[in-house]
Amino acid sequence: MIKRLHYFLMIGVLVACGSEPSGETDTDAGTGTDTVAGTDSDSGTDALTPEEAEICACLDDGSCGAELCPSVGNSCPEEGCSPEESLVDEGLECALTALRDRTPGKIGWFDSSFGGQFSDRTAVYIRADATAVVERSGDQDLESSRGPHTLHPLKEPEYYDGCLAMTAAQDRLNCLEDGLGEETAVCKPYMSVEGGGI
Repeated sequence: MIKRLHYFLMIGVLVACGSEPSGETDTDAGTGTDTVAGTDSDSGTDALTPEEAEICACLDDGSCGAELCPSVGNSCPEEGCSPEESLVDEGLECALTALRDRTPGKIGWFDSSFGGQFSDRTAVYIRADATAVVERSGDQDLESSRGPHTLHPLKEPEYYDGCLAMTAAQDRLNCLEDGLGEETAVCKPYMSVEGGGI
């Protein structure tokens, strides 16, 4: 009887020991518990194709294109300027013509107030294939920003002819600023730095 009792006690101990965790994590590939690999699924969402990456690279080496026209926009030394008072439109016809004719090079526009303390700047590098590389930057008091830098198709030439036919300079500027198609890729995302220095 005592031997049988010892026998069953030993069986119980062996079973209990076998059920304890070994201290190693089960990493069965089918469980989906590999959280590091799971985060990679989002990283390729905005990945550039090799062709897009080659186009975007001009932003790093400054080879996107030479300036074609003076930048245009509204520059207000203080709050409350009217568009007519603040409009800088010397290069407006040049910029619209360059977009219409797909002339490779740089055009741009801006909106600035308080001597540039608050400003947004857009540079458009026209490509001969009727697309453009768009570079953005800005200043908001003590913060500077860059991006997003993006790729876009140009609109049809007839669109820019319509802009050129407008009589009011501010209307032509608004038409210019709306003269890009939908974004097709992001070369570089938006970033900002407090205190400026970008």
